[in-house]
Amino acid sequence: MRHDCTTWATALMLGILGLTGCGANTPELQESEPPTVDVAHPSQREVTTYRVFNGRVQAVNTVELRARVSGYLIPLEEAAKYEQLAPVFAGVDVKDFAEGSDVKQGDILFQVDPAPYLAELQAALAQRAAYDAARLKAVADLARSEKLLPTGAISKEEYDQDKAELEVAAASVLQGDAAIARARLDVDYTTIRAPISGRVSRKLFDVGNLITVADGQSGVLTSIVSNDPIYVYFPIDENSFKAAQSAAIDKQVELEQIKDANIEVEVALEKGSFNFKGILDFVDNQVDQSTGTIMARAVLDNSERRLTPGLFVRTRIAQGSPAPQLLVDETAVGVDQNTRFVLVVNDKNEVETRRVQLGDSDQGQRVILPSEKPNEGVKPDDWVIVRGIQRVRPGQVVKPNQLADDDDSTEP
Repeated sequence: MRHDCTTWATALMLGILGLTGCGANTPELQESEPPTVDVAHPSQREVTTYRVFNGRVQAVNTVELRARVSGYLIPLEEAAKYEQLAPVFAGVDVKDFAEGSDVKQGDILFQVDPAPYLAELQAALAQRAAYDAARLKAVADLARSEKLLPTGAISKEEYDQDKAELEVAAASVLQGDAAIARARLDVDYTTIRAPISGRVSRKLFDVGNLITVADGQSGVLTSIVSNDPIYVYFPIDENSFKAAQSAAIDKQVELEQIKDANIEVEVALEKGSFNFKGILDFVDNQVDQSTGTIMARAVLDNSERRLTPGLFVRTRIAQGSPAPQLLVDETAVGVDQNTRFVLVVNDKNEVETRRVQLGDSDQGQRVILPSEKPNEGVKPDDWVIVRGIQRVRPGQVVKPNQLADDDDSTEP
């Protein structure tokens, strides 16, 4: 009985296994389709080649405002009440300047208390009057001595003494005039004006502070930088310097008159486009041997106040006339550490890697510099992958979708 049950169970399992092996179909693996990529020929057009340099914006004129006389700073409204200063404040909008604002040359910015200096001026005027009175007396004494000398009423020594006293009195008058001029100058120095037009900085001394002048100057009250035009200083390499020399020679201009050569310099903010244009107007007198560069300067219009002294900028100068170049879309360029490359589809629809040397950017495309090395650079008839780069690898077979040469589509 037990033997029959075992035989029946074994037969049942064999039947199940047989049904499973004969009745089930194993699915076959289907080969995947090659990925589709957009390819395009490099575009060809004339492009100007530039040399790009880093630079800094600097004001044409920079002034640190200092006092020439010591004293306490007072409000301009208080100074305008002095009768002696009425001509100074006539027609002037008497108010403190706004920090960071534009000021004009001659604007009154600070006022040192003029009272002590006005008193010194009055004393000098009084002393001058005393000197003048002494001179008049000396003139009268000498005239009288000239009449008495022939009669013997006075001696020659007395006559000579009167003559000398007149000369001393005349010299004293000149000394009095100098003292008055000096006192007037000190009074004028109490009113501190803007020596140039430009943008003023913050106040470093407020009303009520004592300004002390030592060795002819005080501490800095504020500073002013001119706004327009404006300079950009940037170091250029020796080759660019020689190119500037050649351009000057071609236009029969001496290097010290480089501005007359009208060499255009384009300027861009750190992440912006080259929207600012100026003229190269100065090249330094020697090359820095440690860096192999020489300092150059461009002058730009800044009437819109978009460039501020101290800003970091990029500058570029055209290297010759426009020339035919090959360009590819910026998105077609890949990076492998420090190597730039593009992916090209060959006649077998296989992906190849081409190392490239990049030139300037132009209208969303990048110039590919020519190369004589094998497997480097691109040719006009190469099909460069411009979309779908992330889906492929070198050596892989792909399905290229050839874009027309005028199709500017790029990687989304």
